[in-house]
Amino acid sequence: MTYTNEGMQHAPISGDNLTKLTVQYGADGGYTPGDAYDLYLDEDWIIREWEFRKSGKERPGSMVTWEGYTDLNGVLLATNHVNKDGSFRLFFTDIKFE
Repeated sequence: MTYTNEGMQHAPISGDNLTKLTVQYGADGGYTPGDAYDLYLDEDWIIREWEFRKSGKERPGSMVTWEGYTDLNGVLLATNHVNKDGSFRLFFTDIKFE
């Protein structure tokens, strides 16, 4: 697995200047061989947007926001994920830490 900090970049959904961190898995073995994840982080290093690139392709297969963070005893969890045109939304409700 490799990590690349690309510095401040325009995020694909909001257009905000955020730090882009790319995580790419190796081509062999593992659950996601060759897949790449582009994380767009704010000044507190919290993920605000995410792109998934299957097999490391140049164009992302999906991209969503990370928002609606809730604090579960010190663990931040994004409860809402929306794509650029709003046609896709993944959200979590009634989350409890036990």
